[in-house]
Amino acid sequence: MTGIGVGLYFLGLVAYFYGLYLSQPENPVRHEYLMGVAIGSMFACPSWVVASIGAYLLQVKIFKSIRLGTYVICVISTLVFLYYVVFG
Repeated sequence: MTGIGVGLYFLGLVAYFYGLYLSQPENPVRHEYLMGVAIGSMFACPSWVVASIGAYLLQVKIFKSIRLGTYVICVISTLVFLYYVVFG
C-alpha cells in the first residue's frame, strides 16, 4: 500500500499547485504553477499504476471499494498526466 501513500502525496502536491494557479488570476506568471501540476502528476501516475496492480493481485484480501477507488484514481491521474504530455 506504499503506492497509495506516495500517490496521495503527489496528488496533494497537484492540488496545491492547481489551487495556487486558480487563486492568483492577476499574477502575470501564474502559468508557472501548472508546471507543479505537471510534475506532480508525472510522479503520481506510476505510483497509482503500481497501487492498482497491487490491488488487483490482492483482490481477495482488500475491500472492493478500496480496489475500485484505486482503479478510478489511477485512470484519472493517467489522463491528467497524458494531457500534460500531449498538450504541455
